[in-house]
Amino acid sequence: MPTPGANMAEVKGPQVIRFIGPIVDALLKLGGSGTPDEVTDAIARDLGLAKEELNETLRSGGPRIRNRIRWARQYLVRAGLIDSSTRGVWSLTQKGRETRLDPETTSALFRDVQRQFATERKTQKTPRLPQEEATQS
Repeated sequence: MPTPGANMAEVKGPQVIRFIGPIVDALLKLGGSGTPDEVTDAIARDLGLAKEELNETLRSGGPRIRNRIRWARQYLVRAGLIDSSTRGVWSLTQKGRETRLDPETTSALFRDVQRQFATERKTQKTPRLPQEEATQS
């Protein structure tokens, strides 16, 4: 059985997608939960991210990689794979522990959550996703 984040380089679409599986992988390696920094550090290590990518910033000055990982986490929360009940701790749900995310499943998860966001924008007039991160390929 492949690991949850296996072959994420094959996933097509916005850059945030490439971190969905690796978040699950990192949390599994951390025993099912971890702080945002622990998860981000594990992903950077596991994916062998270049120092240049780690140091890249958004116009706001924040680290781009952390922004993308946090958006990917939000998708996992919406999909029910991560519990968001404890501030500062990312924890896998039972569904998150059991789900295996291949490129096709990851893309489907992303599309499903995008539909949730679109429905909310229409019905509740919630803020839009940041265009820079949501539409970037």
